Amino acid sequence: MKNIRRARRLAAAELKRPRTQAGDRQLLVSMDLALADAFVVQGRYGQARKILAQSPSEQAPGLLQLLNLDPAAYREQVINSDIY
Repeated sequence: MKNIRRARRLAAAELKRPRTQAGDRQLLVSMDLALADAFVVQGRYGQARKILAQSPSEQAPGLLQLLNLDPAAYREQVINSDIY
């Protein structure tokens, strides 16, 4: 989780430069979703909710709804995903 946060801070700092492209913004959004997933795996649902509620991602509302309705299912989905 530290690595995701550090990488996100570096990417956010990079966004402040004039040559920033839309892909860089998408990277930040993706990092936020990864961080929310990490919080869910750790059982830190409140922190995951906070990130998802503030995320501009199209996926965020659905993930937030799943988290609110069935956090165990969300956690299981993350654990069983190809990334982990």
